[in-house]
Amino acid sequence: MNNKTRMSLVGTGLIALMVVSACSKEGGSEGSSKTEDKTPFELIFYTSDPAGWAQDKFDLVFKEALKQKFPWITVKITSSKTTENPELPASVEEYLASGERIDVVLASAGTAYEYVMKNQLQLDISPYIKKYEYNMNRFPDAIVKQAESMAGSGKGIMGLPFAVAPQALYYNVDIFDKFGVSYPKDGMTWDDVYQLSKRLNRKEGETQYFGFGFNALHESFLNQWSMPLLDQTTVKSTLDTNPRWTDWINYFVRFYSDPAYATLKRSELSWTAEVKRFTHDHTSAMLPTVTSLYTDIDLQGMKWGVVSHPVFAGTDLGPQPYPQYLFITSMNKHAEDTFQVLNYLTSEEFQMQASQKGHFLTSLKDPKIRAAFGQNEPQFQGKNVQAFWPKNYADATWIGDLNGSGWGARVSSAMLDVIFNVSDTNTALRKWAEEMNQRVLTLQGK
Repeated sequence: MNNKTRMSLVGTGLIALMVVSACSKEGGSEGSSKTEDKTPFELIFYTSDPAGWAQDKFDLVFKEALKQKFPWITVKITSSKTTENPELPASVEEYLASGERIDVVLASAGTAYEYVMKNQLQLDISPYIKKYEYNMNRFPDAIVKQAESMAGSGKGIMGLPFAVAPQALYYNVDIFDKFGVSYPKDGMTWDDVYQLSKRLNRKEGETQYFGFGFNALHESFLNQWSMPLLDQTTVKSTLDTNPRWTDWINYFVRFYSDPAYATLKRSELSWTAEVKRFTHDHTSAMLPTVTSLYTDIDLQGMKWGVVSHPVFAGTDLGPQPYPQYLFITSMNKHAEDTFQVLNYLTSEEFQMQASQKGHFLTSLKDPKIRAAFGQNEPQFQGKNVQAFWPKNYADATWIGDLNGSGWGARVSSAMLDVIFNVSDTNTALRKWAEEMNQRVLTLQGK
């Protein structure tokens, strides 16, 4: 999903959300590679997010490390057309049609279908996992289940997670100080956040302050109730068949019932606009995120803090995991050697170094690697970095060839219909469920 998931890179190359995955045993031979064949070859990575993985960022985070470990392998990254590289093909389909090769796709769980399965690039890497005794237990259970789900029941594993998106609640310290309200804390429920937000919907002079901003697109896709947006059996929308979607919509619509939000137009409640109010305008007090790592560059001019992502009362489950994956493709003529590359990239050695430099949030569950995040980066000194990972992930729902993050945009539209009194909740859900079902038929070629 290209919602500008802010895979931002600063300082020594801070990057959140990006790709990939890999392999390696936990223990003695972790990160080891074959040495019998060192015939030089080129490994071409293709990213679904060229803004987040520009060449200089890729080189900083991966290329130099891989050059040291695998000097006989040359790596490069490419993508579809960008402002900086207008000569590139406009899409991955055009890129492939031109006869170019892709060895590894860097994509999130939400974009895997568009860049991998849709183009028949998937490759089952479970034989390599078995051969090299790769220990999948290094990842949280929910992430392993998601990786298996993407391939389909009994079809092995296509990609391995390398990094995860941060899932936390950012807050503007200055706004809390201005109105004398206590700062958010780890472990808050959504009800706690709602009560805080009401106290911060304030106007001072000509400036309207808002207590809260929300990303319905991704929060619905990664919802904490583990509700799929498409039913895996019928491949139809669940918005009009699962009554809990009504409860979910109504639960978050209440945040926008305050008169402060009546000053905003529908377009001003888009996720882009919500982010702008928090990061640029400095008029929004709290911003939960499930896909974005904001940094000092993004948050210039404000004091900020971060606490754990809110939970529903009676549970400690955060959102579903949103990893970035590396998919070895079916075009790759050096698949086994590539697996060894990924083996190193997910070794404790590499992940610890990258975590310390703040390059990305590790997908590993090792608490030492998590705690080390950003310790060499001044912008994270004194910050509550452990908040970026939930205590426990909600179970990942089915992510298949037709079930990506784009469906969350329909939930967002339904929510906006209710907020702006276009229709009641059930009518809005039926409307957007019908649109989803029609879109599925189109994608199926029916």
